[in-house]
Amino acid sequence: MLSRENSSLFFFNPLSRQKIELPYRNSIFNAVTFSAPPTDPNCTIYAFVMPTFNGKLYVDTFCVSQENKKWIRHAFKPSSGECDSTLVGAICCNGVVYCVDSFGKISIFDAQESSWTRLAFAKDKGFGRVCNPYLAEFNGDIYAGKLGAHGVLDKVYKLKVDDGVTEWMELRDLDDVNLFLGPYGSCAMSSKEKKIFVSVSDCVLYNFDGDGELKKDTRFDIANSSWSDVPIWIEDWSETVNTFLND
Repeated sequence: MLSRENSSLFFFNPLSRQKIELPYRNSIFNAVTFSAPPTDPNCTIYAFVMPTFNGKLYVDTFCVSQENKKWIRHAFKPSSGECDSTLVGAICCNGVVYCVDSFGKISIFDAQESSWTRLAFAKDKGFGRVCNPYLAEFNGDIYAGKLGAHGVLDKVYKLKVDDGVTEWMELRDLDDVNLFLGPYGSCAMSSKEKKIFVSVSDCVLYNFDGDGELKKDTRFDIANSSWSDVPIWIEDWSETVNTFLND
């Protein structure tokens, strides 16, 4: 999702060059996620604005198929314990919108009920303070990549929710997935190769070694890595990515 100065807001697919206009919203969003590709009539956009001087948290929602082309604003006044650090990411998973703060604490937003709920957090089971975790969802699992100094991938986590209590489990090996992590969106695909591609200023490939430690494998020229720009709106991209991996 892109914005042109203060005049327009739109989805743009860099592979097909398709553009979908959205009603302009004059807000600075802390986090944005959407429930489906924007060509899906059920696609709903969730945009989050952190508490301002009045202490309110705003969530703006818009469904691409709704007749009334206006954003719906949900306003909350959370307690200090419900919103005590900066919201740095959001992701949809199984119809639920998970919101992540800079310490890895999780809140859930429910648009139908217009509710904001902070989930309990297992002590010492976060990922420490982080500016921007790279979030990806696959088959109902949520992954987070934490970058350390100079854009180096430091750790990879998977979210566990048990009886309403959340914890980030540090991974020493991947499930059968490849992760594509980048500042403009992340995604995952089924794969036995278990590779992690990270795009910051360039593209770096990571693997877990035999001791469960992250290891740099290969560095790519970002100019030849088109997936790394905006990987979150590619409806049928598995063939393209597999071609890239095999080249």
